[in-house]
Amino acid sequence: MTDNSDSFLIPHLGGVLVWLMLFFVCGLGIIFLFARQSSSYPQFLSLMGVCFLIAGAVFVSGMLIGFIFGIPRILSQEPRSLESNDSDGTETKVKSLIYGENSNLDQISDWLTKILVGVGLTQLTQVPKALQMYSENIESALGDFPSSGTFGVAILIYYVVDGFLIGYLWTRRCAAVEFKKGVDELKKEREEFASILQQLNREKDEFGKKMEELKNEKEDLDKNVDNLKKEKDEIETKTLQLVDKIREVDIKMKEVEDKNV
Repeated sequence: MTDNSDSFLIPHLGGVLVWLMLFFVCGLGIIFLFARQSSSYPQFLSLMGVCFLIAGAVFVSGMLIGFIFGIPRILSQEPRSLESNDSDGTETKVKSLIYGENSNLDQISDWLTKILVGVGLTQLTQVPKALQMYSENIESALGDFPSSGTFGVAILIYYVVDGFLIGYLWTRRCAAVEFKKGVDELKKEREEFASILQQLNREKDEFGKKMEELKNEKEDLDKNVDNLKKEKDEIETKTLQLVDKIREVDIKMKEVEDKNV
């Protein structure tokens, strides 16, 4: 992500990018002027095509290198764990299934940047020789004019620098902002997800408390049922005793009646 200095520069980079694109167009005009020294129209078209292809290739290469150098760094974080208290007082760790931002691109950019810088520094002494070989090999493709080799080297340096600056500044101005928006949205979704998970944990705790209350009520009901059963058994026992007494009374009354007769 961009730092404070980048945040200050970002609003002013639009004008710089416009100027760099103007330099790109000016380079095409210079190529047109160079190709006009050709002796025939087919040679003119050939020179224009070769120069445009070289300019396009090195421009895109420069943009790619600028993009690699300009990719903002994303600070990765490990997924967090949320703790919740169960109804029995014990703590339970609930892992939040949250997607983290993917930092593979900026890691690759960092590796490639170090490789390019390291290789470039070790091969600085070979640059003049490489440019000389390039100049000699490109002369025939650019019409074998006295200035063909020099012009080929100029196209190479001009457009690779222009492409690098455009790729780097565009990445810092546009891609960095978009990356930051994406990371902010991801963090917002993570916070919302964490909030929902915490709410679910609270509801789970409340549900556990209600289940505990229902369990206690069931135990109370079971006790009441047992008491009612005991009372019923006592009533039945007393009823049987009363029936026995009534029978005894009836028997005694019959005996008394028989004696009287």
